[in-house]
Amino acid sequence: MPIKIALDTGHSSDTYEETGGKGIIYDGGIFEEHEFNVTVVKYAQELLEINGFEVLLTQPFDDEVSLIDRTNLANKEKVDLLISIHANAGVPVANGACAFYWHNSNEGKRLAKIWANKMEGSPIGIHGTGVHESKPNSWSDFHMIRETNMTAVLCEHGFFTNHLDLKYILSDEFRRACALILVESICEFFEKLFINPQLPDTQVELPSIQRKVNGLLNGEPILIDSYLINNMTYVPLRFLTESFGTELTWDHSKFQYHIIQKPPINEL
Repeated sequence: MPIKIALDTGHSSDTYEETGGKGIIYDGGIFEEHEFNVTVVKYAQELLEINGFEVLLTQPFDDEVSLIDRTNLANKEKVDLLISIHANAGVPVANGACAFYWHNSNEGKRLAKIWANKMEGSPIGIHGTGVHESKPNSWSDFHMIRETNMTAVLCEHGFFTNHLDLKYILSDEFRRACALILVESICEFFEKLFINPQLPDTQVELPSIQRKVNGLLNGEPILIDSYLINNMTYVPLRFLTESFGTELTWDHSKFQYHIIQKPPINEL
């Protein structure tokens, strides 16, 4: 049987209007934390199913379900893991991602560490160590990880009250990256190979090569394929880096390229 994952969308679409929390006034309107949470859950659900997991949603995307009903559902369905998706709030200087696990759950701590290690390389980084205990009778006594029978982790994807974190939280690209990191973490937790559907089949279609560009490499003349886009000439970065004996790799989860200097042959 497939591993069953419960995805919990934090809060609801009108939490801010009802409580004044879990959202902010932004750019003349209201940013609801729920809107970020539900988007990440949708992307994560798709990736989880591609990777062979069964997904249970603790509440419909547009309706609010009480916390106790959510945990009762997850317990009844005997899911193997529950992840509650959130964005954080606090003082304006607070920033970064962090995960909470129930204080005596070794497996919860293990998953939280896996996730935090991956989020540390994201644009927002981590808050403190990125991993926090959820303890009884404290501010971190969260229902979703206290009342569940399975391993459960609550993930805070940055502070929407911090202007730098908010820039990313509002970005669809960052939301997709959060879902990717989440599913990568779950696969690592269950020792499953992560399948990223965006990597093998996604091809960037460039215009036809317009002409060869003359250049010099260490003083020697070379010809470089170039692309004419909006009346500007572009030269492929991979060609340049490999011409200089370096290696170019792309990290999709961090939206980052890496140029690696290869050691001289006599040093190998």
